[in-house]
Amino acid sequence: MHPISAILHRKMAKEISKRNPKSVIDIGGVGKLKTLLKCEVTDANKRKGHDGTNLKFPDKSFDMSVSVATLEHVDDQQKFLDESMRVAKFATVQWFPYGHAAAKVEEFKRKFSTYSHPCVVPTNLDERHMTPYGTISEHLLLLATIYPEINCEATYDFIEDYGNEYYGVIMAIDF
Repeated sequence: MHPISAILHRKMAKEISKRNPKSVIDIGGVGKLKTLLKCEVTDANKRKGHDGTNLKFPDKSFDMSVSVATLEHVDDQQKFLDESMRVAKFATVQWFPYGHAAAKVEEFKRKFSTYSHPCVVPTNLDERHMTPYGTISEHLLLLATIYPEINCEATYDFIEDYGNEYYGVIMAIDF
């Protein structure tokens, strides 16, 4: 598993487990949370014919809905969030890059031809249920160990300017 993905999935599993669900839908998931959680996990991704903005499950089909690094790849982000709440009985927990600093990181990363991660970072959601998780320096330094092209002076300059700002958030809504 990619180191960044492993760190995020482990943190998310802890956050999810606090709520003791019996069933979870991992929207955009490809099996990573199944190995970390002790409950039934349903992966709902495009390869399996699922659209996160129009899930084919009845209301409250799962105790919880979750997503890890998915929201930023969705065209209608609000519809995605609405659907994630609709199919959950008592909570949704999601991690995604968030804010103007994270958007600057994605713009910066586009300069590197070997690194492709097209996304639109949300910058204007209700922040009441968000907790920062993951700094820009952590994110870019991990990427620099995987992609040699990113291990350069421009990355270190960027980290010097923005490194202490957060890159991602965990949005946890209990209802």
